[in-house]
Amino acid sequence: MRFSVRREDRRNLIVGFVGLMTVMTAHSVMETARDTLFLTNLPAADLPRAYLAIALLAIVELKLHERLLPQVRDRRILLAASLFFGSLITLGFWALLDELGPWAPFGFYVWTGLLITVVLIQFWLLLDDAVTVTQAKRIFPAIAAGGVSGAMLGSLLAEGLLRISPPSGLVLLAASILAIAAGTAFLWKAPEQPGLELAASERGPSLRWLLRDDYLSRVLALVLFGTVALTVVDFIFKSSVADSIPPDGLGPFFARFYLGLNTVALIVQVAGAGWLLQGFGAHRSSALLPVLVFGGALGLAVGPVLPFAVALKAVDGSLRHTLYRSAVEVLYLPLDSRSRERAKGIVEVFGHRVGQALASVPVSYTHLKLP
Repeated sequence: MRFSVRREDRRNLIVGFVGLMTVMTAHSVMETARDTLFLTNLPAADLPRAYLAIALLAIVELKLHERLLPQVRDRRILLAASLFFGSLITLGFWALLDELGPWAPFGFYVWTGLLITVVLIQFWLLLDDAVTVTQAKRIFPAIAAGGVSGAMLGSLLAEGLLRISPPSGLVLLAASILAIAAGTAFLWKAPEQPGLELAASERGPSLRWLLRDDYLSRVLALVLFGTVALTVVDFIFKSSVADSIPPDGLGPFFARFYLGLNTVALIVQVAGAGWLLQGFGAHRSSALLPVLVFGGALGLAVGPVLPFAVALKAVDGSLRHTLYRSAVEVLYLPLDSRSRERAKGIVEVFGHRVGQALASVPVSYTHLKLP
């Protein structure tokens, strides 16, 4: 597929592509490291506790984010500071992996989830303020392709490094890439923005404000139910892998699996995501991932666990950060800047992270019942 790029789109496209590619390269390396370290040192039954911890910390972060955003005149500084601070914390985990014992892989798993939540909110807010709805439909699929390219590059780097280094080496590599990503925030041509005060109708608890809006309530429901389903898929996949592969083989498996997954995702993004988004609209495109997951879940209920778990994870990995993410981001664009930045944080936290926590309840119960 050929992306439709016009002269006025080029700067936003290039900066968005490079920025998201760098962020997702770091996240992909961290993802391989966190899954390997977690499942090597802890049982898969502890994953729901990690989901819950991410959700609780994300709610706290949302409150801080809402207080801070109206006071920030240049959002590039906020994104750069988050990435640089993320690099320092990740470096701290690398230095203390041996000293912290089992708490290290658990804490690192929680940290990666919290960091990517914060960074992606800030990244897409910067981009959303720079484009119109029409421009977004033209360039968001191409920018999302940058994210998938970065994820594929990160998987490739992780697979190569694991040949000569233990999984802890991936943590150091991720910290270095995050520091580089911090510099890409200043490639944006972002004018200073005055601090924005909340309107009287927007004051009060964040979630209550969002639920009063029919449109935003539907966006939240879409993200929440999709996240619950995908979290169950993630747990089944990682539990099956932990039961089927010896600990010393987990690192190479995750690196190669994510490399293959991200390669497929890039093909999907280049071949059809933009066409689907422009042809069917954001609301129909965003429904494709939940429909495919539902179909795969039916197979999981009647067939062997590992093959269907791998297939479901492949559907998740190939669509979540490509077509699905692009479609959901377009849904925010009809909002004004202040409503968009507030709604995005709420949906990201209560849709994605609280959705993970809600999914952890049946997951934990089912796991306890299994022989």
